[in-house]
Amino acid sequence: MKRFFGGLLIGIGILTMTTSGLCSLAAIVMAMPMLFQTPVMLWIMALGGIPFAAGFGLLTLGRRLLRQPNGYEE
Repeated sequence: MKRFFGGLLIGIGILTMTTSGLCSLAAIVMAMPMLFQTPVMLWIMALGGIPFAAGFGLLTLGRRLLRQPNGYEE
């Protein structure tokens, strides 16, 4: 059961990071003319960075769950 939840967390983390990264990339491409204005870049980083960080946290938690020992010895 632990392997299932670990794999599920990894999958959700990868999907969250991918969609957040692609959305941020699209926002950067659309905002190219005014990209180097500080507020625009900060908004893109804040709105895309928070879900990306959450996805990375889920990925890390899932990897940690998969690497834990089973708790019993054979």
